[in-house]
Amino acid sequence: TVGDVERANHVLDIQSRVSGCPEIVHPSRYLVREGAATLCRFETSALTNAAADVKLTFYLFNDSLLAASQ
Repeated sequence: TVGDVERANHVLDIQSRVSGCPEIVHPSRYLVREGAATLCRFETSALTNAAADVKLTFYLFNDSLLAASQ
């Protein structure tokens, strides 16, 4: 159906946007929700004493979860 093709195209679009993404296109897979979050990392280094936050985008599919750094 047209809806199935649109869902598959959306999953294919996500796969092409995420660098190094494994093959995620599957006939029964569809995106449920997409969202961004910041992962706070508390690293201490004797040289820099730096902490870096990592911005992640999460893609929740009906059967899996993909997390990608930005």
